[in-house]
Amino acid sequence: MFDQQPGGWGADGNGGWGSQPGPPTTNGSWEQAPHGGGYAQPAYGQPAYGQQRGGGYGADACGDAGWGSAMPPPDQRGAYAHASAQPNASYGAPPVAINAAAMAGMAGMAGMGGGLGGGMNGVAQGVAANIAINYGEEIAGKLHNNINRALPIESLRYYFQLNNAFVMSKLKVLLLPFRHRTWARAQTGSGGFAEPRHDINAPDLYLPTMSFVTYVLLIAYHLGQQGRFSPEVFGLTASRGLGVVLLEVVLMKAAFYFFPSPAVSSGGALLDLVAYSGYKFVGVVLSSLIGLFAPPLLARAVALYVAVCTGYFVLKALTEVRGSTTLTPEVMKQNYCIFALAGMQFVFAWYLAPT
Repeated sequence: MFDQQPGGWGADGNGGWGSQPGPPTTNGSWEQAPHGGGYAQPAYGQPAYGQQRGGGYGADACGDAGWGSAMPPPDQRGAYAHASAQPNASYGAPPVAINAAAMAGMAGMAGMGGGLGGGMNGVAQGVAANIAINYGEEIAGKLHNNINRALPIESLRYYFQLNNAFVMSKLKVLLLPFRHRTWARAQTGSGGFAEPRHDINAPDLYLPTMSFVTYVLLIAYHLGQQGRFSPEVFGLTASRGLGVVLLEVVLMKAAFYFFPSPAVSSGGALLDLVAYSGYKFVGVVLSSLIGLFAPPLLARAVALYVAVCTGYFVLKALTEVRGSTTLTPEVMKQNYCIFALAGMQFVFAWYLAPT
């Protein structure tokens, strides 16, 4: 039994409450809880609290009596105080339990809000990604159309439809153009021009491309033999060769500006003119090779010969591009331009030759 101690209630040896009455309540009575664990308030079904020494309330030995604690701080004693002023009041739960429950509830609400926010962010990111993909596809489509309009990619296939027989025959025409008799291009049944493998007079881009790459490598090798090689040689040599081709193509287009040329291959006359201008690198490569191993006099003679061959080829090819027409003052001016382009092959050969 509990004996009343100074300032509170104490337990006897049997762990029960003493015969002294518990603290007064609003309903006027206390009953002893099961297991001898102290007094409970059965009228309202609240857990019993035992008053410990020092004025606090503690649980019984069996732990069924509820919360126990030491004397709370002065600012929290109201939560443990007996609600004598309210008839239906009971002892409040400890502040720690209340705070823990509140924190758990707020954490759950935060988790729900975070999940909802994360889902909305995922949806927004997916929509933004789809918009970016659609916009990128639209830009790529417009770029592809613009490139095809400026330089049709499909037409490039025409200039590479060739075989070994065409390459050998074309080299013969370029190096022995005086023996070639027919310069007219063959046509198909549909009215277009035949592919290079079926027409020796058709322009191609395989020989100009390969001869241009070989020219750049030969110039680098030639300078390396003289001890003047540097990595910048490749860029400078390529720029020089491309500059010559660009200048000549512009002059050709200017010569035909006032006179329409016949439709050629599926890509227009521009690539034909590029091919005709690029054929000069075949002669330049030949003269450069001979200049590496032959005496200087022989090298100059070969360079002069290939310049004549290139000029004659350009003259016949551009005349065929122009087509047959009556001699008018405008046509005569065009002929002068074609002869000037043929004569400029000597200047181009000198400019492109290794030094």
